[in-house]
Amino acid sequence: PPSTQTPQQSFLGRIVGGQNARLGSHPWQASLQIRQRFFLSNVVSTVHMCGGTLVAPCWVVTAAHCIGTTSKTENFRVKLGVGRLDREVAGSEQGFDVEQIIVHEGWGKGQYEHDNDLEYCNTTATESRYVHTACLPQQGEALPADYNCDISGWGATSFKGAGSQELLEAQVKVIATPRCNTRQAYNGGLTDGAVCGLVACVQGDSGGPLVCPRPGGAEGAPPIHVLHGVVSFGEGCAQQYKPGVYTRVSRYVTWIQS
Repeated sequence: PPSTQTPQQSFLGRIVGGQNARLGSHPWQASLQIRQRFFLSNVVSTVHMCGGTLVAPCWVVTAAHCIGTTSKTENFRVKLGVGRLDREVAGSEQGFDVEQIIVHEGWGKGQYEHDNDLEYCNTTATESRYVHTACLPQQGEALPADYNCDISGWGATSFKGAGSQELLEAQVKVIATPRCNTRQAYNGGLTDGAVCGLVACVQGDSGGPLVCPRPGGAEGAPPIHVLHGVVSFGEGCAQQYKPGVYTRVSRYVTWIQS
């Protein structure tokens, strides 16, 4: 792994109201795909099922609920540098088989806590203008309320609508956990392992990144993009009191690095 950061709940699988993302603007974005075999023709194809984030040349972070109880690596494939799911841009995409799946040992033992997972690819990704890692936060690092972050993925373009073939993006404003734990929201059901975020009618691909910019070290340097959340669950379409919930990556940096 890289070295460097109870209400009824439905897992997120859509970006509603997002805008098309420019190819290469989210180079850490991964598409976790599942293999499907057509029995009559014996043809095997892959279908996008969840988002993910490249955090090291061989490692992708996604949500544990995307994998479920299966650990059959041969069922999954990771693609990077993807803009459209239905059309490849020459020179942008890289595809890898999954060699190892590591689901957090705490997943499935309570409310949707510890909803994270690591995928180890059988080949090292090559850095390019379309493929690049996101940084990890420091262990325990917290985001201030109202901090602006970005989500991306191939979710639906309308609530309960079909998924988008085009990579979408949207900005999310971080909400303090106590506000998310009010009676109108999640009624105390969230722990410090969650980050809440809200924007007008936007939800992101399950397992996808919540990436937040951090100022660069030198004056005038570009911002550093830090993975602070993994898209986990939410209720409805960014309802006023039901913001999206993301697994807080800074709680799991030591686990990821181990």
